[in-house]
Amino acid sequence: MLSLVVECPRHAYEIERVIAERGMRDWTDVGFSSIYSVLGKMERVGLVEGRRDDTGSKGPARKVYSPTGEGFLAWTEASLTALSTPQAKMPFLLGLTNLAWLPQDRALEAARACHKTLDERLLEVREKRRAAGEVEWSVGEAFDYSEQSLLSGRDWVAGFVVRLEQRSRESR
Repeated sequence: MLSLVVECPRHAYEIERVIAERGMRDWTDVGFSSIYSVLGKMERVGLVEGRRDDTGSKGPARKVYSPTGEGFLAWTEASLTALSTPQAKMPFLLGLTNLAWLPQDRALEAARACHKTLDERLLEVREKRRAAGEVEWSVGEAFDYSEQSLLSGRDWVAGFVVRLEQRSRESR
């Protein structure tokens, strides 16, 4: 969320809209109900400042958040750390490590389901990118990374399914 207010000052509903439009829920754990809570915490620790803005609003004034100097520095360091730290945080890896002890037929069924899910997510990312239209180049890079990660994962899982099928045939 700090990244979104560093891009430009935003109110909570606009943050929600951008999160949804960019498909950020695919790779973040930010629910709509937690947006106000997180913004409040960031304001209390001095990372953002909120100001009431009633310009252009039909209803009550909305609180628009902007980064503080400290917030901008924290965002910069966290962004550089994130950019330099690849992570493989898939529960799928846990399933792989436990594969030898799972029933083969159910493991194969699960792997096929994973492949189908990756196909569906790939279509969703492509649709969200198309729907987003013209975006900042860095947002385009995030879409590209998501698409390429899904393609790579889907292709690996397709090969994994073939290997499981072969293993299953050999063990009969």
